Amino acid sequence: MKLKFNTVLLFIILILFTNCHNDNHNSEHSHDSSFYIDYRSLKGLPDGIAVIELDPEAPNFGHISSRLELGIGVLPHHIYYNQNAKKMFTTALGGSYLYEIKTEEDQNGQSKLMSATPIDTGENTVGENLFFTNDGR
Repeated sequence: MKLKFNTVLLFIILILFTNCHNDNHNSEHSHDSSFYIDYRSLKGLPDGIAVIELDPEAPNFGHISSRLELGIGVLPHHIYYNQNAKKMFTTALGGSYLYEIKTEEDQNGQSKLMSATPIDTGENTVGENLFFTNDGR
């Protein structure tokens, strides 16, 4: 019975500590709720990648803070990072099929899309998955 009581007490303490570390209890803790998304134009305009605010409680919810066009008919498909998250890539169903995306931070520390470099994928024309080796390839 004592073991069961200690287990329940430990569980309650863990819940309390976990709840105290969320953003609502610590106003000094900033969290980034902007995300990279691939987008497709339905009006014949260029497709691309964008940074959008996805926190429904943020004053700028739904705002696109940065956009990078990849071209008409590129159809960006999936976003990937290499193992150390230093490089970002997006696959595509059209265009060059794979692009390395360069980003920087603006004066407020928010991500800003800078450029996209097409990568020759040879005969691979549908980028569903990317894998990175331990040696960075």
